[in-house]
Formats: sequence, structure tokens, C-alpha cells
Amino acid sequence: MKSLLERWKDIRTGDKVIVGLVLILALAGVLYPLLWEWLGGDPGDLQVVINPVGAERQKISLGDIPEEGKGLIVPGPIGDHLVLIYPEGVRVIAPEDDPLKICEKTGWIRRPGATIVCVPNQLAIWLEGRDETGLDGISE
Repeated sequence: MKSLLERWKDIRTGDKVIVGLVLILALAGVLYPLLWEWLGGDPGDLQVVINPVGAERQKISLGDIPEEGKGLIVPGPIGDHLVLIYPEGVRVIAPEDDPLKICEKTGWIRRPGATIVCVPNQLAIWLEGRDETGLDGISE
């Protein structure tokens, strides 16, 4: 049985280039979210979009939020959500009647494309922002 090094020697140069490019792209996909602020992402450029079903969508810029944060009550069919908005991100406190509290367990969202969804209460919250790299939350 050949070792990994012996197998690597048998691979053609073009195949090695393809493997190298795939590894570089995979590494970039992992590191991009971690280095987003360092690459020029400013949390002040982000907007929180609060989209309750059957009500008007709200957009709030994180740059306009004071350091101590802001809380919003968003009513829904099974109770009121408390949306906590700070300059560095957003999180949700679910109503008592939410059976799984998945939206609360999502925790903080801090990058464009990140989303909090509460299906039982028909609420979606996400961050939109100017992203000069052209990447979205899915391609991260």
C-alpha cells in the first residue's frame, strides 16, 4: 500500500494546481467571516431588518444605535419578542410561549447575511450591509 507522499508524487501537475486552488478557496471561506471587520467591514454600515409577517418591515442602522443599545418589542401571534440591538450586533429574546426558542438560541448576529428566524411567531430578522467584496451570507 502506497503512502500519501508516494501517491502525491504520482499526481499530475495540473491536478496539484486544482487541489491547491480548492484548498485556498476553502481557507478563504473559513477566514473571511473571522476577518470581516479587519477587511473593512464597519458595523456602522450594517442595517438591521425586522420583518414580522403582516406588519411593516423596519430598517435600523447599527451606526445610529447608542453604546448602551436599544430594545424593541415586536408583537407576534404567540407573544412579544424583545429584539436587543447594539452597535456590534443583534439578538432576540423569545416569548414564553415559543416552544423551542430557536430564535433565542441563535444568539448574536454580527455580519451581513446573518439571520434570526422565529417560525411560530412569524418573525425574521437579518443584517444587511455594504459589502464591497460581493460575497453574501451564503457564499461565506
